[in-house]
Amino acid sequence: MPNTISHPSFKSIEQAPLVETSFSTTINNISQFDSLAGSHLGVTAWSPSVANLDDTKGTFDVRLSLIAQALEQSKNDVFIAPEYYWNQHGDELTPFSTEQKDELVEQLRILSEGQQDRLVIPGTIVWSDNDNKGVVHNSVFVFLNGEQLQSSNGLDRYDKLDLDYESKTFPALKWGEGVQAGFDINFKDTNVRIEICSDNGIDDKYKSSPASEIDLNLVLSSKIGDPFKNTKIGGSTVVCDGEGWSRHIEKLPPEPKPEDPMKLLREYLPEELRNKFMPKQRLKELLLAHVPREILQQHKPEWLPPPTGAQGV
Repeated sequence: MPNTISHPSFKSIEQAPLVETSFSTTINNISQFDSLAGSHLGVTAWSPSVANLDDTKGTFDVRLSLIAQALEQSKNDVFIAPEYYWNQHGDELTPFSTEQKDELVEQLRILSEGQQDRLVIPGTIVWSDNDNKGVVHNSVFVFLNGEQLQSSNGLDRYDKLDLDYESKTFPALKWGEGVQAGFDINFKDTNVRIEICSDNGIDDKYKSSPASEIDLNLVLSSKIGDPFKNTKIGGSTVVCDGEGWSRHIEKLPPEPKPEDPMKLLREYLPEELRNKFMPKQRLKELLLAHVPREILQQHKPEWLPPPTGAQGV
C-alpha cells in the first residue's frame, strides 16, 4: 500500500517501472578533483541544481539516465551526487515506496558494473519503509563493481541521523533516523567517510571511527553551510551540494598560538618573582630592570624611551 501524505506539498506515489530512455545531453556542474591530499584518490562531484531537474514526480528513469551520462562524461576513482537527488522537485519532496527504492538500488547496482573499480555514491534516496509503518528515511547506498557495499561496521545502507531540517521543512512525513552519522569504508587503502549534510557536524561518538583515522570525507548535502573537515590532518573533504555547487577543502595543521611575550619576559626575573602576582605597573618596572634592552625592543618596544636625539611629532 502506498504511503498517503496529507500535506499539500506531497503526493502518494505508485511504484513506477524503469523506462528505457534514448536521449543524451551534456551534463553540467561536474567537478573533478584529482589526486586529493591524504589519499591520492580522484573524486568526481556531480552537483546539479536538484530542485530544477525536469522529470515526473514519483519516477526515477529520467534521473537514472542523467546519472548514467554523468558517469560516462567524467572520470576519477569516486563519483558522488548530492542529497535529495532522486526525490526533490522544486520545493517538494516525494518519497519512493519500498518497492521503488529496491528497484532503483538494483538498477544502480547494475549501472556500477560498467564503472570498473570506481566507487559510485549516487546521491541520497528518500523512501517510505513499508516494513516499519511507513517511516521515511533519507539514505545513501554505495556501489563498487556491481556490488552494494557494506560499511566497516556491517551496515548495508546509511540512513541520515540528524533529521531536524527534514522534520521542520517537510513535517508531513514521518521521518525515521538512522543509527549513526556516517558510513565508513576502506577503498584502495584509503579510509573514506560518507556523510549526509548536517550529519557532518555531529560528534565522533555517533560515528564508527574517529575523524583522525579518516583520509577522505565525502559530504552529500543540500544547502549546507561551512562544512566540518572530518579527517586526519592533511586529509581532504569534498562537498557535493544539490544547490548546484561543490568544493574541496584540505585539513591543514592548526596554526601555532603566538607565545605570550609576558611569559617570556618573566623568565628574566629572579626565580622567586616569576610566578608571583603583582600589579601591572610594578611588573613593568621589574621587567625594565631585568630584561636586556634588545629583548624588550623585540617584544615591548613601546616601553622603551625614544633614542637620543629623536624628536616627537
